Amino acid sequence: FIYKEMINAIYASGSIKLWTIGIQFGLRAEQTISDGNSPTLGKRLTGDYTNLFPSLFLNKMIGENHSFTLGYSRRIDRPDYEALNPFLFYLDQYTYKKGNPFLRPQFTDAYSFEYSLLDAVFIGAELSRTKDAIMDVTYQEDSTGIGYLITENLNTVDNSDFSLGFPIPIGKWFMMENEFSELYASYRSDLFGEELNREDWAFMYYSSMNFYLPKELSIEISIDYSSKIK
Repeated sequence: FIYKEMINAIYASGSIKLWTIGIQFGLRAEQTISDGNSPTLGKRLTGDYTNLFPSLFLNKMIGENHSFTLGYSRRIDRPDYEALNPFLFYLDQYTYKKGNPFLRPQFTDAYSFEYSLLDAVFIGAELSRTKDAIMDVTYQEDSTGIGYLITENLNTVDNSDFSLGFPIPIGKWFMMENEFSELYASYRSDLFGEELNREDWAFMYYSSMNFYLPKELSIEISIDYSSKIK
């Protein structure tokens, strides 16, 4: 599999302050030229596309203790080269993996909000929609029972992330940092000849406890928990 890809990009970014609002902005233009050729299978696919990726972040301070940030960004994620390779990779006699030369890049529009208090307590939320989401899909051949894995583009994947972080200090000898996150994902696409409409929830918790001892010694204990994710 012979694959060539050239990415040309030009971008600009800057920041200004209007009254009490800090503004950061950017714009990136990318042109992608690709050529994938599989002499063994006699398949060749070329691509040439140009896209714009803006970003904008607004920050406002209220006094010295409160900070609000709003953000928007658009990004691109291209498929891995191996995922484009149409050759078959056998795992065993009943299972194989093959690439998909028709894979398209995925595009994500993300919106974010964050509030901080004393630069110690953080509340955040992020919403995003990914179009042509790149996902691994498993199929099975009815006649042989052989299963195979291929990477495809789903129509849309919506994600939301809500987080809360805060410290718990006790004197000078103990500090505990906590972070709670709740994730939601919604998958919608035409798949297996029908409409895929699936929702997943996940909860994650992380905590770091630091004990400060005499003679500049310290002990750190961390806890990391994640609920089941399908």
